[in-house]
Formats: sequence, C-alpha cells, structure tokens
Amino acid sequence: MKAPNELRTIDQTAEGLPTVTLGMFVDFLSDYEILAQPKDSRRVFRWLSAFARGEHTPLLPLSGLRNGQILNLCRVDTARRVLDDDKNAFVCALSSDSTISPWMAEYEDRLIVVRQKDTFSYFLFLVQRFFTDVMMWENELDRVVLRRGSLHDLLNVGNSAISDFVLCYDASCNVLAYTERIDPPDDTFRSAIETGCEPYEDALSSQGALPHGISVIDPTEKHPCPRLRYDVRIEEVHFASLVLAGAGKAVSRGTKDLFAELADRVSSLCDSLWRDQVRIDSPHHFFFTRLIEGDAPDEEYIGAHMASTLIPDPAQFKLIVLDLEQSSRSTPLAAVASAAKRINHGDCYCFTHKGNLCVLCYASEGDSQLSHKKSYSDVEQLITKSFDIIGSSSQIFESIADLDLAYRQAVIANNLREIIQEESKNDDFASDSALIPFENCIIYYLIGKTDADERFLSFAFSHTLMQKISAEDETHNTNYLEIFWQYLACERNATAVAERLHLHRNTVLYRIDKIQKRFDLDLSSQDVREKMLVDFKVFFLMQHRSSIQRLFDDTL
Repeated sequence: MKAPNELRTIDQTAEGLPTVTLGMFVDFLSDYEILAQPKDSRRVFRWLSAFARGEHTPLLPLSGLRNGQILNLCRVDTARRVLDDDKNAFVCALSSDSTISPWMAEYEDRLIVVRQKDTFSYFLFLVQRFFTDVMMWENELDRVVLRRGSLHDLLNVGNSAISDFVLCYDASCNVLAYTERIDPPDDTFRSAIETGCEPYEDALSSQGALPHGISVIDPTEKHPCPRLRYDVRIEEVHFASLVLAGAGKAVSRGTKDLFAELADRVSSLCDSLWRDQVRIDSPHHFFFTRLIEGDAPDEEYIGAHMASTLIPDPAQFKLIVLDLEQSSRSTPLAAVASAAKRINHGDCYCFTHKGNLCVLCYASEGDSQLSHKKSYSDVEQLITKSFDIIGSSSQIFESIADLDLAYRQAVIANNLREIIQEESKNDDFASDSALIPFENCIIYYLIGKTDADERFLSFAFSHTLMQKISAEDETHNTNYLEIFWQYLACERNATAVAERLHLHRNTVLYRIDKIQKRFDLDLSSQDVREKMLVDFKVFFLMQHRSSIQRLFDDTL
C-alpha cells in the first residue's frame, strides 16, 4: 500500500510552512520577463528572505530550515555575492534592464533573473503573498483529509490553486468526483460526467511516466488536451485514478507539482475511505494479513479474533489466491471480490494482500467440503469464466496460525501456473485448469527448493489424507490405509486387493467408496491416482525420519 504523503518530495523540517517548487514559482513569474533560469531543477522552497540594499531582512524565523530551502530575493547587483557566500543558496534577482551578464552562466542551477517592472518592495509583497496562498491551499487540503471529508470537497479545494479540470474515478471507471467550477475540456469528459463512467479504453491507456507514479497521457482524438494521471493503489491493488486535463498545449512543470500535492492528499483520503470500507466488507482483514506477514501473535490474541468470526471451532481451512494482474480483461476488484464471496457456499473471508485477492475458506469437516474438486468447480464457475482468472490454492490445513505457510503455498502454485498449464496441454484428456493446487506443483517446487525450510516442508507433508486415515485407523483399529495403498498399487484391481488382504471383493470396494466420498476423490482420474501415490511414498518415508529436512538433504 502506498503510504500517506509518499508523493511528497520535500524534507518537511518546519511544520506549517508551504511547499513551493521551482516549477510553481516559475509559473508565478509568467507575467514577468525571465532573463535566466535553471534548465532543470527539482528545488523546493519553504520560505523566503529578502536582501534590500544589501541588507539581510528575514521575514519569518527560519530555524530548522536548510539554506537550500529558502528563496532569496535581491537585486541583480547583489545576487553574485549572495551566491558566493552560500553554495546552497538559490536567488531570484531583479534586473532593471534585459542585459544577461556572462557571470550568470556560472550559477545557472541556482539563479533566476527577472526583468523588474515593479518596485522591489511590491515584488517582495507579491512573492510573500504567493507563498502564503500556497500554504493556505495546502492547509485546506490537509483539513479535508484530517476530517475525512469527501473527494468532491478535496478536488474543489484543489481547484483554488489548479486551474485545470480534474476528475477522479474508481477502478471500475465509475466517476467519484470532479471539479465543478471548471468546465470539462472535451465531449468525452462531459459524457463521463453525464453517464458517471469514464470509458475503459481511455482510462487504461497511458504513456510517459513522471516521478512519483504520475503519468503523462498524450492527446488523442477523444481527448485533444494533454493529461496527467495518478493511480491510487492500496494494498498494491488499483483503487482509483486521478486525472488532470490541461487546457493548453502542454502541462507546465508547476501544474505537475501542484497535481502531485493534490494526488498525495487524494491517496491519503482514499486510504481512509478504503479502511472504513474494509471494516464493513472484511472486518478481520488486518488480523488475516498480520498472520500472512509472519507476525506470530500469541494464542490469546488469535483466540480472541477467531471467536469474533463465523469460523467454527474446530475447523479446517484452505486458502485460495486470485492474482488480479493475470487477467487480460479489465478486472475491477469489487466485482471479483463480490463473486469470490460465494466460493465454498459463502463460508469464506475475502481480503486483499500484495495485489492478490485472498479467499480463506473454512469448514468444520473440511475433507469433503474443501476438496480441490469442489474448489475447482467454484473457481471455474464464479471466477475463471467471468474474469479470465485462474486461482491457486494451498492444501487443507487445521491451524489458522499456519496461514502464512498456506499463502506461501498458493503463491508458489501461482508462480508455477504456466508450467502446470503447459503440462496440461500435453494431456489429451486434460482441460484448461481453473485452479492450481499446491499439491500439483510440489514436485517442481522440490526440484528447485531454493527457499526450503523445515517448518514449511513439515507443513507441506503433515496434512495429507494418509496422515488422517492412518490416525483414524489407529483410533478405530481399522485398515483403510492399507486397503487404499493396495488398491492404488494394484491399479484399482479390487479382486487382487481382496486376495492379498484376505477380504471379500465387495468389502474392498465399499471401503474405497467411503474414502472417495469422505475426501471427494475421483480415483478414475489418473492425475488423482498419481498424486495419491506420491503422497503415500512421502508418508512411508516420513515414518522412518526424525526430521523432514533430512528427506531433502542432498548429502544423504
């Protein structure tokens, strides 16, 4: 998530002082003849000092400011001495004529020379008023943000300094606010205001990036004016866009700097609005993301939060991750989230993390309800067909404290998505996959295993069907695990299994059917059988290893 005020480019050493960039100051001087100025400078001023008749006359206590943050005003015959006395000083000098002296080139990065048309004192008054106006503008913007006002209020306050039309729309291109006191510059913007929607094809096309996430959009047939755009991203998901339409041939450097200041406040306000909405749509968002980020809270904290959810106790879980960036279509977060809330019959929580939409599914008896077969069907019908997004998922797990490991599994599966899809194309009986479970990728992961660690590997191999069946066999003195293994090893020949285990063939089929229904398995699928055989082999190996890490030690 973009932190509030991240767009600001200055060192705010002195609170309450304005932020005046060189570009903004050059725009202020548009009524004057500028004889010399820096070619390109990102200088930022917080206040000004004046040298009248060579005497230093500060207009405000400047404690806490660096000299480079002060705009020095003087006559041209004093400017050279001021620049020599302080190598960080920047000077705006008034000249009584249009003469450009050779010495000015030595200080071109720290000097603006203006042809004088007013008295020095009146020019000083105008500059001081300009700084004060910028300060009042910024304070008004901050006041709207602090009281959590509307985007409409923020843009109209911004209009007092920005004379161009500004529009804000959400990730679905619905118009949220615009500057009412300025007429839209073209028919497309006028239509957007009337219909409440900015056209998708235009909203998605931009080029020519500026610093701090601001993009320049060249004129088009629909929008003949040049534009600036800033995309507000929250939790790395596109939340809204702010667009400025320049009325002239090009947007000035000063206007770009003012737009950056406005975009900074829009970003802060959107962040507040989003957090308020999160409390409604996903009240446990920050609890889940804290677990994913590996911040291990104590059991009391986890218990208190879990008690406030609808999750049963005990419960089993599965995490499905939807990578919104993979779709070639326009993919509004709100629309995907609305559909995702219906996964697992609605027994789930949806929340965003690092640009992904996470769906935490839960069930009191999860082996059947959370099966990959059912999850695949849900994702295919609700997500893939509508949004062209393929999901990835973790295995089923029992402890919410392992949510970070489950997220890691789903991300690994998503990263290996193309490999799994390519492998699927080579199978004449395989269809396009809507969900990539981690279990389908585990072999590829183990080959690389660059980030393998004991906790993750233990988690990956301690939540298998074999573990559960074995534990239940021990409790109830049954032999379902042995029957299951023999059935797979004998390639589903129930008669051969019955002979080996001295059972009736119908008994073998009855118990295999119970396993399939219990875990929602389809053993007629070769992929499922191969996966079960891999799980069995890992299970057998683990019975004779004190540490799962040793299983993957290349020295053994």
